[in-house]
Amino acid sequence: MFLKIDTTYSVRDLLALDPRLIMLRQLMTTTTIGMAIPQFKEEYGEGRPIDIVLTPSHEFMTTGLGQVNPTGVSIDANGNFQILANIGAQIIVTNSEGQQEEARSLYVQF
Repeated sequence: MFLKIDTTYSVRDLLALDPRLIMLRQLMTTTTIGMAIPQFKEEYGEGRPIDIVLTPSHEFMTTGLGQVNPTGVSIDANGNFQILANIGAQIIVTNSEGQQEEARSLYVQF
């Protein structure tokens, strides 16, 4: 069921669930990520809030990569289990106009 529903998981929302993690949530900015990826500060400015959104959605994966085998578990002819997992992630930045926009996308297949 986890894979059938096109659900997204926001890191910012998950951090808001526990008051002890508020400091981590405050660090999710273009300034912080700009230390590793300087283009973020150049493109969006200093201190803009960011969010990392994860999704197991097959539709998201096929939109970015084209033909992708869906997440699943199967058994091959020799009786071995084969597990395929797709995870997509987006870095969302709140720009100077207050609009959220996708800054980067990441597609991972295990």
